[in-house]
Order: sequence, then C-alpha cells, then structure tokens
Amino acid sequence: MQELIERGHLFIAQPPLYKVSRKKKEVYLRDDGDLSSFLLDRVEDEFTLVVGTTGQELIGRELRRAILAAQEWSESLGRLERRGWPQDLVLAALDTEAKWEQKTASTEFADDLATELRELGYEDARVELDEEHGVPEVLCRVGFNGRGREIRLGELLGSSGHFRRARSQIAQVAALRVGPFHLDRNGERETLGNLSDLVGRVYEVAKKGFNIQRYKGLGEMNPKQLWETTMDPEARRLLQVTIEDGARADELFTILMGDAVEPRRNFIETNALEARNLDI
Repeated sequence: MQELIERGHLFIAQPPLYKVSRKKKEVYLRDDGDLSSFLLDRVEDEFTLVVGTTGQELIGRELRRAILAAQEWSESLGRLERRGWPQDLVLAALDTEAKWEQKTASTEFADDLATELRELGYEDARVELDEEHGVPEVLCRVGFNGRGREIRLGELLGSSGHFRRARSQIAQVAALRVGPFHLDRNGERETLGNLSDLVGRVYEVAKKGFNIQRYKGLGEMNPKQLWETTMDPEARRLLQVTIEDGARADELFTILMGDAVEPRRNFIETNALEARNLDI
C-alpha cells in the first residue's frame, strides 16, 4: 500500500455532499462552501438589507460580501467561545484594543479594559503586573456555578490565532456591528436584532423552495446518480493520497487505530477543536 501511495497511484473519490432540487432541476454541491455559495447567489438576486442604525441599503454583490464577512466574523467569535472566551469579553478586548491603537502593554489600556469588563459583569476584573514580562496584565474569572476559571487576557491578545483573525475582520463588519437589520424580500420585511441572527436567517430564508438532501454515504445514491457524480471520468473529482512524513503517518495511525486507549483519548482531547471536514 505504501508503495502505491508513494508512486501516486492511490486516489479517493470525492462525491457531492448535497443534492439541491427545485421542480425538475437538480444540482449537486460538493461541500458546505458550495452550498453557501449557491444560496448566496439567490441572496444576491432577491434580497435587500437595510442597516437600521444608518439606513444603509445593501444589495447585489455588496450584500453578498457583507453576509460573507458577517459569517466569517461570527465563525471566528464562535471558535473563540468554544475555547472558553465569551463573546462579550472578546468584543470588549477588540474595541478597547482599537481605541488604544493596539498599545496593549500600557497601563492605560489595561485599566480601561478592566473597567469595561466590570461594566459587563466581570466583577473581579483587575490589573496585575506580569512580573515575567514587566507589563500590566488584565485578569478576570469566567464561568458560573463553581465551574469558573481565571483567565489572563494576554493569552487572548497575544497568542490566539483566532483572535488575530477576528481583529483582521473587524473593519469589514464595522457597519454591521450594531442592529437592528431589516431584511427585505418579495415585498416582505423581517427585522433581526443582531449579526448572528441575521446570518442564520439569511441562509434559512434562502433555502425556502429548495429540497436540500445531505448525503450520508454513497449508498443513498441510485446507480444513475452514482455514475453522474462520482464514477464518470469526465465529471468526477478525485483526491490524490500522498505521504509527506511516513514516520509521522505511522505514528498517527498507531495512535488512532491501535489497541491503546489512553494515547487515542489524549490525541482527541488535544486536537478536537481543530477538526475540519468532520462527518459524523
């Protein structure tokens, strides 16, 4: 098997994840990204968004870009929240950081952020000197019912790739940070209170009228569908299997497929939040 892979002879078929049908038309979509793009085509053609605070009207490509930016922003905040960083805390850090032009090592920045966090309900937010680095550090406690933990905001500001990604996205969603938002389609208007609700509702409404089937496996396809999407050499998509580090590949295979439970558990606990393209 290893020789087959090393010679570039092993491929994995990439069947579509979705079939979208409406009336007598069908389209196959390979993954969530394709489904999102398909639905945004409809949003671009049929929807209008009015930002309540400014009255700004977004349509067409501008609306598409705004929804994509809002989606990526929400995903970044969601990833941080899954890692134990509440969204209100992250937003406070981003806004305070921007206010002080990212001079996060200053006492003024730390005092301002601690004050902002206390106003949000983090009553024990305080500033202490990080003796190792000689800079002020903001600390507070998150969580309730005795399950809370103390966090240092320096861990978020300085070393989180997801926070840096959210920081880079903030300018793109500046006009959409504060609701309400009015979503217009076919003469009907719906009002959403925040950005997260807006993104979810846009996709929900865009799905109306379509029958969207998510395949769990090739066994759900009939022979004709299997040929059209996966077997036809003119249309199929193949993923070539390669080995860049044979020793590391053997090690991972042993961890994940071996008899020892503890190494497998440790690997999953360490890497679970980094998983991508996970199908359960």
